[in-house]
Amino acid sequence: MEALNLQLDEACISSLHISQEQLEIVIQRWDQTRMSIMIAHYTRLYEYNSLGREINTVNVLRESELLEIEKRELKEMDHDPEEYVNLVHLQFIGFSELPLLDIIVDPSRVKVDQIMQTRI
Repeated sequence: MEALNLQLDEACISSLHISQEQLEIVIQRWDQTRMSIMIAHYTRLYEYNSLGREINTVNVLRESELLEIEKRELKEMDHDPEEYVNLVHLQFIGFSELPLLDIIVDPSRVKVDQIMQTRI
């Protein structure tokens, strides 16, 4: 999960590409570069009108209320514990501590693509 130790100061969420099995978060930095965070097989996504909003921090939580709810639901649905034991809560926070994104995912399913230059 070291890949999420990103320098996201002066960056905002540019776009979200959501499909049934994959989530792509495109981050636009003020120096006109972009990065892409690919999340395969995410378990749960909460999006709070995040497009265009500045990112203050990204937290990787191993304990949270949302994470516990998700694990409890998966257990009640008779999922194999191996499917949910390693889940984490990725929390994208904007300024004034406003939530932008909450994602429940297995950290082994997260990939950060290289920063790419955008055209001006």
